[in-house]
Amino acid sequence: MATSRRPVAPCRSGEGLRRPCPGVAVVMPCGEIDLATAPRFLKTLVDAIDSAERVVVDLGGVTFFSSAGVGALMRLRDRARAGACDVHLAGLGDGVVGRVLAIARMQALFTVHETVEDALAAGEPPGTAEDVPDEPLTGLVGLARDLLDASTVDDVLACIVTAAPGVVPGADHVSMSVHADGESWRTPGPAAPRARSVLSLELLRRSRIGAFGTLDVHRIRPGDLEPVDLDRAVVLAAHTSIALAAVLARTAAEREKAQLRRAIRSRDVIGQAKGLLMERRGIGEDEAFAMLREASQLLNVKLAVIAASLANGETDI
Repeated sequence: MATSRRPVAPCRSGEGLRRPCPGVAVVMPCGEIDLATAPRFLKTLVDAIDSAERVVVDLGGVTFFSSAGVGALMRLRDRARAGACDVHLAGLGDGVVGRVLAIARMQALFTVHETVEDALAAGEPPGTAEDVPDEPLTGLVGLARDLLDASTVDDVLACIVTAAPGVVPGADHVSMSVHADGESWRTPGPAAPRARSVLSLELLRRSRIGAFGTLDVHRIRPGDLEPVDLDRAVVLAAHTSIALAAVLARTAAEREKAQLRRAIRSRDVIGQAKGLLMERRGIGEDEAFAMLREASQLLNVKLAVIAASLANGETDI
């Protein structure tokens, strides 16, 4: 039976939490889970874990899921393991939530079902908690595979922002900026408000492609970033720099090839136009080129455009 939902912010004041039977809690966030709403989402998750043996998180009503939401799920997993609570995810679907959690490799950390009913009917998960690697750095393995498929700077930034909470447990928000060849890229969304700790790391250091950037790790919760968070952030920044350097180098190479192709085409069409002028006017190559250049300056049109028009029979000089 479908569960009705109200268009409210995720888990505000305990909303979105029901208990279908003793020992079982279903968390049903709705709308967007972002930097502003993730703390309420996490509080409802913690309340559910502290009072149930099985928790089902129904994400079917979520329309946006940011890295802050991924971080909340990672903290949910750690707390559930400590309290021997069985946690299931449901309703991921093929939309934005499903894609984000697939990138973050959540399926490897949680038991996932298509519906809440399936999760409630499921028995014990096939593996135990010990079967899942506890070290957050294992998330870098999946991240490295995802970064291999990144074809643009925006792809790289999206992968890093999504994976960051699983790699740096103390981080609540990660932002990045990259600058290269007169272009700039920034992670979407507002900067972290009222951050208690901020760690800023340089990207693309000593890069040969003339690019630079920063990766900023913010902690909003009480407490400071720990030394282990610094170590993991450094590794995350290294992954980011390598991926960005590869994408930017590939983009520069493609741009250079395109410019070379245009130059070859321009030279070819200019050669055709010179040949036409030499044949029609009975002049030499230098004189023909001088006529083309004079027409270009007089009409304030690029020489290649004048040459193409002449070669295509659209104009005469």
